[in-house]
Amino acid sequence: MDGFNCSTDMNKAILLLVGIVWSVGFFAQDPVFNQTDNSRNYLNPAYIGTEKSFSADLNYRNQWPELSGNYKTLAFQVNQYLGKGNGVSIHFVNDNAANTVMKSEFGLGYAKQFHLASKHHISFGAQVSYFQKTINWDKLTFGNMIDPQTGFVYPINEPVVQGTKKGLDFNVGVVYYCKHFFVSYSAKYITRPIESLTSNFGLPIRHGVDLGGKITWKEVAFIPSLRLFQQGTFQTAFATVKVKFAFLEVDAGIQNKNGFFGGVGFYSEHFNIGYNYTIHESRLGFRASTHEIRLGCDLMLFKKENEHFFNF
Repeated sequence: MDGFNCSTDMNKAILLLVGIVWSVGFFAQDPVFNQTDNSRNYLNPAYIGTEKSFSADLNYRNQWPELSGNYKTLAFQVNQYLGKGNGVSIHFVNDNAANTVMKSEFGLGYAKQFHLASKHHISFGAQVSYFQKTINWDKLTFGNMIDPQTGFVYPINEPVVQGTKKGLDFNVGVVYYCKHFFVSYSAKYITRPIESLTSNFGLPIRHGVDLGGKITWKEVAFIPSLRLFQQGTFQTAFATVKVKFAFLEVDAGIQNKNGFFGGVGFYSEHFNIGYNYTIHESRLGFRASTHEIRLGCDLMLFKKENEHFFNF
């Protein structure tokens, strides 16, 4: 057939099928945003309350738009500093894998900061989340359903997966930061909830480590950072260098030697906007991309201002 590349299209199909099966299975890797400024609370509840006062942030992630069944993630977070080292937050995340596997999550979080010494701080946070995961069985098609002669797709009478899973999860975290350095640790899926649609195995705990520093030269800030995540047998790492100058922010980094990303952001006194682009090189020789957009605002509410806010 004209315009059909069997090898390329097969690689794309395999890549998509592996991703969907991975989502249906018990590992269920969470999306990780490269736009870290607006998504810290989602990754580690210890960052709750480390803003100046109030913040509302929206992140949108479109992974593999080259495929007809791409992955889309929308995350919304609200964070409020209450004074005396206390902070609260709410977040909502919707993850859509090829309009086939969909997960929604709503969470409430709290963190407490302690001042260890001049410009040295530590924060402990906890978060409880409710999730619902569903699968649209009609969207799935496997090789043995397709007639090799006519191309007709036969229906499957009895699905092999459950349609919906619901449950609660509990996450904890800690972060230490000073003027020039920070390091954090988080643990998600503490209760090992059963999220899988194909088995009754609980999710492995996801461990995360985030560390970085800040070097200031005149009015320019250089912020290198490293993020590590481990869940079961799955591991991933992000190395990033961010440069901030006045109202402009530029960043670039690498993920696991086969993903390269970069972005730009603009800040005003109360609002920010940013864009990030990632390109992935798969072992199948297929190149795919991810687009991220962020919007955020930082306001003074309830006359509460955190003079020891996290500034990286």
